Amino acid sequence: MANQLSLTFSLIIVLLSLLHLLTTSESAAATTTTTSFIRTSCRATTYPTVCVQSLYTHAAAIKKSPKQLVTTALSVSVEKAQSTKTFVSMLTRFRGLKPREYAAIKDCLEEVSDSVDRLSKPGFERSDQIFN
Repeated sequence: MANQLSLTFSLIIVLLSLLHLLTTSESAAATTTTTSFIRTSCRATTYPTVCVQSLYTHAAAIKKSPKQLVTTALSVSVEKAQSTKTFVSMLTRFRGLKPREYAAIKDCLEEVSDSVDRLSKPGFERSDQIFN
C-alpha cells in the first residue's frame, strides 16, 4: 500500500512538472539586459531555474524594475497555484483510488487551495506595499 501511495505521489509530481513545462514558453522580445536582471534576481530564490523560466516570458513588462518583478512574480504564482489546484482537483476523480490515496489527494488539494487563497488575499504583501 505504501508503494502504491508513493507511486501515486510520484505520478502527481511528474504530471505537475509536465504541466509547468507545457505552460512555459520563451519570448523573443526579451533583451539580454532584462533577462540578466531576472537571472540575477532569481539567484536569491529557492528554485532559481524555475523562477527564471516563469518570469522570462514577462521580461518585456518587467524590464529592470524590482517593483514590476515582484508584481509579475506574484501574478505568475497565483496563476500557477490556481492551475495546480485545478489539476489536483481532477485527480480526485480518478477511478480505483484506494481510500488512503484519495485522502492523501484531498489533503494535497486542501493545502493547494489554502495557498491559492493566501496568494489571492487582498491583504497579501503586494509590491506597492513593499516599495512605498
